[in-house]
Amino acid sequence: MRYNRWMKKMAAVVLSGTLLLPNMAFAEASLPAKPQASYASGESATTKKWLSAYQAAVQAEAGKKEQRPDEKPTYSKAEVMKRDWTPLPAESVWQLYQTGNRKLLQLAAYVYPQVDQLLSHNEQVDKYQWEGETFQQKMDGLSAAEKQQLEASVPQVVALYEKGKQAAAENQAATSSKAKATDSLTPTAAATASIPDAMFETEGLTYKYQRTNTDNPVDELYRAANVREVDVHLEGKHGMDLTIERRYSSLDAMTENIYLSSSGKNKTYPLQGDPNPLPTGWSYNFPRFQEVSKEDAKCGFRADGSRYTCGASGEGKRYIFTLEDGTILESSSIKGEWVNTPYQPNGGMHFYRKRYGEFGDNHIVTLSVDGMTYEFGEESYYRNEELYVTHLVKKTNVYGDTIRYRIPEDWDEPIEITDSVGRLVVLERNWDIDLKVYQDSSKTKLLKHLQ
Repeated sequence: MRYNRWMKKMAAVVLSGTLLLPNMAFAEASLPAKPQASYASGESATTKKWLSAYQAAVQAEAGKKEQRPDEKPTYSKAEVMKRDWTPLPAESVWQLYQTGNRKLLQLAAYVYPQVDQLLSHNEQVDKYQWEGETFQQKMDGLSAAEKQQLEASVPQVVALYEKGKQAAAENQAATSSKAKATDSLTPTAAATASIPDAMFETEGLTYKYQRTNTDNPVDELYRAANVREVDVHLEGKHGMDLTIERRYSSLDAMTENIYLSSSGKNKTYPLQGDPNPLPTGWSYNFPRFQEVSKEDAKCGFRADGSRYTCGASGEGKRYIFTLEDGTILESSSIKGEWVNTPYQPNGGMHFYRKRYGEFGDNHIVTLSVDGMTYEFGEESYYRNEELYVTHLVKKTNVYGDTIRYRIPEDWDEPIEITDSVGRLVVLERNWDIDLKVYQDSSKTKLLKHLQ
């Protein structure tokens, strides 16, 4: 009898412990000798998270109260950190918000519309009426300390201001040099000659075009099925995080070469040497540069009307950049003449097939966009009389932090990625995908292992 009572007490204690103590996971705890597959962790898939987040957003929107036009939004640090401020680091936005200086927030929002979230309705309306000259005047009115605060959080704002000052000085010098030439002209002619040439530039535009969210489970544009699975997310310096994710698109499963079609049927066929180890339709979100030949199809009946046939006519090359967030930039020339976009992106294509930067003779092209610089290069070697190419990518932000990718076409060699903190991600492509995260390039401390 005593034994039974004792067993009941022990069972009650064990049951209470399992109910009260939450499950705990240690990111850098000592790892088992043979790490298990990440799929056993029970972590929810990204697509399921999207659906949960969507429902929560709808409920939160329904419960919001209407704000007054002059009401200034208030946020906690946690709320600021979880919002999307791309390309600004969330920590920099929080530092700027902490200053409580409404002028600095407006100036930052003039360059980065994402910062509108921190402004009242009236402040946004006021800011949208600014022109380039108004922005320069507002910056001129700041104290030295305020400019330092702005440069510490959003250096691109100060850089735009300095560029405007330089342009104004050059314009004034050009106007002064023409003054003597216009002295002998009639007043009307002199007034016409003093008007500087106008040039439209997309840099510094208040609004920025955002693509349709084609990452939804069923995207609004193509009605294609999509799945996203995040394998690794590593926080980096100044918000320069590294996220490795697998993406599936039913549209990509039908065609990989967007300019190839034969007899009305899409072909599953890589654009160039394909280092992607995933099944058709799946891909990693690695940045890449591709050169493709653009062809237009021409179809019609034969002279005798017996058959309907299609042919192709070449229209030169297209130069395509695909970035980690899914952004695609397409140029019709090596000078960065962007096509298939509503306006020219705030970026440029440089040094095509020229010796440049860290890659030297192996440099292919450099892309600068939204404060980020991508350098693309290639290394080649022979093994068993077969040529293999290794794709190189170096991503750099305005602070000089870098993420480096090394992606060999030879599947016997692993893909290696070094994040902005110095951690090394190694992805081996055997029969299965084997992904390891090390503390540094020495590979002495394993932080994570996925299979």
